[in-house]
This record gives sequence, C-alpha cells and structure tokens, in this order.
Amino acid sequence: MAKDNRTGTIYAFSLKLKTEMMNMKYQRVIFGFVVFTLFFLSFNCAQRNPVHALNGNNNSNPNPVTNTFWEPTAELPGGVVQVYSLTYSIYGTLLAGTSDGVFNSVDKGKSWTKTGLSDTSVWALAYSAQNIAFAGTDNGVYRLTNYRDGWSFSGLIRKSIISMATSYNGHILAGTNEGLFISANNDFIWKSIGLATEPIWAIVIDNQGSIYAGSFKKGVFKSNDQGTSWSDLNLRLSVLSLLWTSTGYLYVGTVANRVLRSADDGKNWQQLRVGLSGIPVNSLAVNAAGKIFAGTSGGGMFYYSNSDSRWEIVNSGLTDWDVTAIVFSQDNIAFVATEGGGVFRSTKPTVSN
Repeated sequence: MAKDNRTGTIYAFSLKLKTEMMNMKYQRVIFGFVVFTLFFLSFNCAQRNPVHALNGNNNSNPNPVTNTFWEPTAELPGGVVQVYSLTYSIYGTLLAGTSDGVFNSVDKGKSWTKTGLSDTSVWALAYSAQNIAFAGTDNGVYRLTNYRDGWSFSGLIRKSIISMATSYNGHILAGTNEGLFISANNDFIWKSIGLATEPIWAIVIDNQGSIYAGSFKKGVFKSNDQGTSWSDLNLRLSVLSLLWTSTGYLYVGTVANRVLRSADDGKNWQQLRVGLSGIPVNSLAVNAAGKIFAGTSGGGMFYYSNSDSRWEIVNSGLTDWDVTAIVFSQDNIAFVATEGGGVFRSTKPTVSN
C-alpha cells in the first residue's frame, strides 16, 4: 500500500528499470504522464486547488476550510524523494520504502531515520502480526525484527516483489511477476500459492480471510482457502490497487481511470468513475469514518463523495501529484508517498471528533 487495506507507481524518468516489473511500471507511468496532460488542461485554477474538511460523522458532504490539506513531512536523509511504499505499525512507526532503502519515523514524519537496504528500491512494505517489518525489493524479501540487527534476507531471491499484505491469520503475502507467495512462519520459508503466470500488483484480505489478488494482466482473483484454489472474478482490467472495507465493499483501482466497487464479493460491480478524468489509480485507502481515498498518477489525491456520486480532488499543499501509496495513523492523519516529492501528511486528522 501493507495492511489489509492498502496497497503502488514507477517514476516516469527512473533509471532503475532493470526487471520486467520495472518495464511494466515504466509503461504505466508514461501512460500516466499523457493522461496527466489532459487532466491538467481540463481543470481551471479554482478546480485545481479546492480544500475540503472530511466529517467524522461519515456525512459525505465536505466542508470548505481555509488552510491547506497537505504538508510535506521532514526531508528524508540524503535528499531521497522517490517514495514507493508506506506502512504504519500498531505501535506508531511509519516506514517509507524508497529508491534508496527504508526510512522510519516515530513522530509522524517530523524526523526520519534510515534503517538500511541502501541502493535498493523498496516497492512494498508490510508488518506481520508479530510487528516484524517486511520489505519487497527487486531481488526478494527482507525482514526487520529489530533496528539493532538490521534487515536480513527472508527469501524469494531473484524475484521482483510488487505488493505485500498481511493475511487474516497474520502471515505475510508477497505478490510478484510470477504469482503469489506466503511465508507461513513469517521467517525464511516461502511457499507459492498459485497464479504463477500473473503479475500480482495488489493484495487485500476480507474479514472472512478470503484473499483477493489483483493482476496487471487479468483483473482480480479470489481464494477462500488460503490460495489452494482461485476463482476468476472476470474483470479484464489492469489492476493497480485493491481495498476491502469493514462495511463489506471491495474496491478495485485500475490503469484505465476506473475505480470499481462490489458489495457482493465481486459478483457484481459498480463503476465509480466520475471525477477521475482518465487517471491511473495507484493506491486506495479508507479512514476510520469510512471515507475512501485514491492516489493517482498525475492527478494527485481524491476522495469519494457518496452524496454526489463522484470523486473530489484534494490536492491543496500537495506539490507532487504522482501518488504511490496512502496510509493512516491511529489518530487518522493521512500519509501519502509521492514519486518525486517525498512523503506528505494531512495537516489535521481526516476524521473530526
């Protein structure tokens, strides 16, 4: 994203596109650059900079406020600006996966410390149920049990890790260009659980423990038995992000400016397209009040207004509109990773008391 509700884009001018995954991401962002140009021309100044407050009573009507919505966190050590992944632990540690390893913050982005994996692009992050951090890279998975010992190699050598999530029973899942893998003991042994021909760009778990895997080629697959068998949900779309909410909705973000929503585990779908203007949806997240946020390539940040049945832009203060990941802290501060501007946070909680 990551946790159950998270899920990632590559910079259009990155020089580190060495694997098949990198080439695919490069193509995606070239597309994103083109649609961004169309997006830019379609908005006047008033539309480009609206700022809204999000209500804690789950009322879908945003209230205008005068201050900016986003502010940059502290600069990452070494001037690193390409951030690909985020995760937030139950103990309040924010991790950022970048083009130069992993950084952590224990004060909501006021300061950052490098934890290791220098010169390594970290595309995905997740915490296990035991609060062990896992990082997905171009060359397998690394794990961090404590900062004294640093990162150690966990497995899946020579595999590009595109996505990660924590299963219902606390195990780590890793999506690769060659299917989905699970570490049953959150250690060094990884097992393939299918979809070997699919590039798995997103993973999410529902409250029954079912696994949803988003393929860049063939849409969404579902398993009710921890990957022993899979059913195809018949979405022939390139999936970039997935989200499952406690209200029972499954959301899918795609390359082709679409977010789809299902209330019946993928049997039927509703398109939530109005307001996105042809923008690839890299990341989806939900806050404690049930507001759905979308991070896009070239269009920045949006949230969905149920009352208006459309996406509302919320970019005030956000200087980089290539968003790769979204997470929320326990007190509902939103954090977003960007392709060239580092990490941003909301200036106040996204849920009012």
